[in-house]
Order: sequence, then C-alpha cells, then structure tokens
Amino acid sequence: MNNLVENKSWWHKNWKWIIPIIGIFLISIFTISTTDIGEIPFDIVKAYADPDLVETALNKAQENDEVKELLGILEEVDKIAKLEGSVKYSNNDTFVDISVRVKGSKGKGRMRILAERNGEIWEYKKIVIGIKKLKRTIEIIDETD
Repeated sequence: MNNLVENKSWWHKNWKWIIPIIGIFLISIFTISTTDIGEIPFDIVKAYADPDLVETALNKAQENDEVKELLGILEEVDKIAKLEGSVKYSNNDTFVDISVRVKGSKGKGRMRILAERNGEIWEYKKIVIGIKKLKRTIEIIDETD
C-alpha cells in the first residue's frame, strides 16, 4: 500500500500567524504617520544638530549662585542625557521645549529649556532646574509671562 504524503506550502502552514503580524505592522505604520509619535525621533535629531542650544542654557545655569551652591560645577550634557530627555519642537520649528538631566559635582537634577528661535539665534524664555532629591526648583530665566 502506497501512502501519499502531501506537503503543504509554506504559506498554507504559516498564514495563521503571518496575517496578524502584517495587520499589526500596518496599524503601527498608520498610527505613527498620523500622530505626533512619528515626530519624536525627528525632534531628537534636530536637538543633536543644534548642540549650542543646550550648552548655552547650561552655561547660563552655571552662572547662577544657587545652582553652584546646590549642584556644584555642572558637567557637559552628554548624548545619552539628551536621548533620555524629551524634545518637542513646535510653531514651524521656531519654538522648542527640551528637558535633560544635568549633573554637578554636588548633585543632579533635570533642566527644562523653553526657547524661541529669532533668525539664527535662540532666545531663552525659560530655564529651570528641578532637584528631585531636595524637592526644589531653581529658576534661571523665566520670561513666560
């Protein structure tokens, strides 16, 4: 007696899990392209492209006596700190809201920067450093009236 073994095609064996994966992939692409989620990576890239934005704010913060007293000498903001933070551009990339961690010789905190581009120059509207451990905030600049 000859038994005929019929080999099923790859598609016939795997369609049950391929179809849901393709569906999830298409829904993800649609969601990213129609919401602000798709803009987040581009905002981070823009922040990397303009390193002076954060460094100038850090220098302004370093001039503050309260920052020197509570955090000491601030270190440069590294690339990982920028990735861990948040960046949001708005108003045709003329306004930015950045939050990055800062580290000093005496402690650490989180710096929030609100700035508006005027031509090629960033005008800082607000620079605030929050120190979670001390439950304090230090206002460096606040022109957001």
